Amino acid sequence: MKKYFRVFGVILATVIVLTIAAGLTLKILGVILAAVIVLPIAAGLTLKGLARDVPPPGRLIDVGGHKLHLNRQGPKNELPTIIIEAGTSMASPAYHYLQAALAEITDVCTYDRAGLGWSQPAPQLNTSDRIADDLHTLVDKAGVQRPFVFVGHSVAGLHMRVYQEKYPRDVQAIVFLDAALPHMFEAMAFDVTTFLASLKLQVRVIKTLSNLGLTYLWNPLYRRLGFPAEIERQIKVLLKRPSASDGMLAEFVSGLESHKQTSHLGTLGALPTLVVTAADTMSGALPSTLEPTETNTAWLALQAELMALSSNSCHVTIKNADHNSLVTDQANVHAVADHIGAWIAEKNLKRDVVI
Repeated sequence: MKKYFRVFGVILATVIVLTIAAGLTLKILGVILAAVIVLPIAAGLTLKGLARDVPPPGRLIDVGGHKLHLNRQGPKNELPTIIIEAGTSMASPAYHYLQAALAEITDVCTYDRAGLGWSQPAPQLNTSDRIADDLHTLVDKAGVQRPFVFVGHSVAGLHMRVYQEKYPRDVQAIVFLDAALPHMFEAMAFDVTTFLASLKLQVRVIKTLSNLGLTYLWNPLYRRLGFPAEIERQIKVLLKRPSASDGMLAEFVSGLESHKQTSHLGTLGALPTLVVTAADTMSGALPSTLEPTETNTAWLALQAELMALSSNSCHVTIKNADHNSLVTDQANVHAVADHIGAWIAEKNLKRDVVI
């Protein structure tokens, strides 16, 4: 984000210098500066007023004081339902390709955690423990048959393990997609305090931009990922909301608490477990303070620890994938879905299995 502010500063400074060099009066300079500042805000607020929201593709279900969005696709057959748990701050449309690919073989649910996507914020900190209770209620009210296969990306590694510990009869198998462990920050020498301070500043800036309508002209949170036009539109509109930056900050703060909460977690016993790792996992996902090679090595070691959680685990690596493109790039996602489908068949996982 900083580079965009630098560019704006350079443009503004250039306007001032050229105006002075041209011998124009301070009054004219004031008019030019007002136009540079006021016109974008006026345009942004106009676009904000005319903008249309996007309806949720799924259902909003009350889980006790707030509603969560659940999107369900695919056939109900002999294979177990798959539930996808998102990474930090990611709304359900970001998993469009993964849900669509897996929905070719079975019933697949994505949902938005409290405060993300179309879901309402929770009245309390949304830690792994709270997330597990919300999802359990959501699954129950939506009539999703259990046990299901739990597929989770990034921080979802924590949330899924807490859920499985609290509701073991609900989970038939787990798939970790480049997933986190409780001690990952220590293993990667990640300065959480500095990052959180930076994140809070960015959130304040983005909220100001949003309130002024400027995110309708340029949104630092949005980056085109190559999804179908309607999915890109959903993501773009969701990220323009002032609540989007609040949700992002709340996710990280609650995630820190989740890391503490999950430090006591035990193993998964013999639960069927698939660990999917991106070959270049940290490429493009790192703060500039971290050294890529060392951090990537530490992350791969954490992935080996995930494998060791179960005596019935498998591991695959997706070439040419990083932490984010593992679930957003269509080619990578199809590779992931193929591995999951083959693994479900190999483990003979069925919908009617009761554990």
